[in-house]
Amino acid sequence: RYLDVAAVLDQRFIESLPSRLSAVSGLDALCQCVESIWACGATDRSRELATQGGKLMFEHLLSAARDRSPTDCRAIMLGAHLSGCAINTSRTTAAHAYSYELTQGYGIPHGLAVAYGLGWLAKWNAGVDADSCLHPAGPEAARIYVHDAASVLGVRPEGVSGVMTRLLDTLSLPTSPYSFSVTITDLPRLAQSIEPTRLSNNPRQLTIDDIRRCTERSFTSE
Repeated sequence: RYLDVAAVLDQRFIESLPSRLSAVSGLDALCQCVESIWACGATDRSRELATQGGKLMFEHLLSAARDRSPTDCRAIMLGAHLSGCAINTSRTTAAHAYSYELTQGYGIPHGLAVAYGLGWLAKWNAGVDADSCLHPAGPEAARIYVHDAASVLGVRPEGVSGVMTRLLDTLSLPTSPYSFSVTITDLPRLAQSIEPTRLSNNPRQLTIDDIRRCTERSFTSE
């Protein structure tokens, strides 16, 4: 027999966080929402939750972190909760898989590390086709989900990198992992260290060489 479960959300915990911690943890929730929409494991319901949560996070994160407005803190509290509900079903994808070594090896806070991978991954996923598709709904549906995910940020997939860079800059956070002593010579090793389980949940297949090439292009465009 299943028991009813309730979540108690108290915005005082958000209001008491330091601004930088609010920003970084909020970025994690925002990225979880974006990834949840295009994830292979998503359902209609989890995509709905992720879309609602992502829009709340994107609209209110800056003001919540900077101004500590109770209204904005309440909004990101709810957005983060919806993010957790969504990934409980969908799980995360390649942006999270890539983030772990950035955190473990270079001390980059987790939410920030995920944000660094979201731009190049959105552009990559938008190119999914019949030969590279892992999504059970097929390549056409997968492309729609990738566009839906980017639209949470108000852009098309190729615009995700730019909007995330602007968001990080406005939050007074480093806009690139290369601010943490990551160099272009580190990228092959970072690609090799990627966590494989979440790669299989990504809508478009990614090989180690694909990851290296994507991140090298991202590096040279900085």
